[in-house]
Amino acid sequence: MSFFVDQLERTLQEVERLEKENARLSADKERLEAKIKELEARGAPENLVDAGRFFFKQLDGGSLEDVPYCGVCKSPMKLHSCSDDPIEFRCAGEACSFALPYRDLVTAFQRYGVKGPAADGT
Repeated sequence: MSFFVDQLERTLQEVERLEKENARLSADKERLEAKIKELEARGAPENLVDAGRFFFKQLDGGSLEDVPYCGVCKSPMKLHSCSDDPIEFRCAGEACSFALPYRDLVTAFQRYGVKGPAADGT
């Protein structure tokens, strides 16, 4: 009988842990949904040029800025080092986790004639 009581106690503890985790995830979901609505309401700058999975900002005179903009929320991206891909760009937006490998950016720089640190592929 003791075995069943112990098993029941462990099960109840697990249920309690899962209920807390569910509450935390629900709160995270609500926060992220609010952030997405805020970003959508803000809208993207009209001077972004679609480069496939991301955007470039068009500058006065027609040239393109050498900073990629997120393909999801259209925020500027920043350089990030990680173990999977030695260098990549990550979205700076708080509600977004979009990542862009450096090699994809180099290819786009070459295709669109963007002058910048990645233009020569180094």
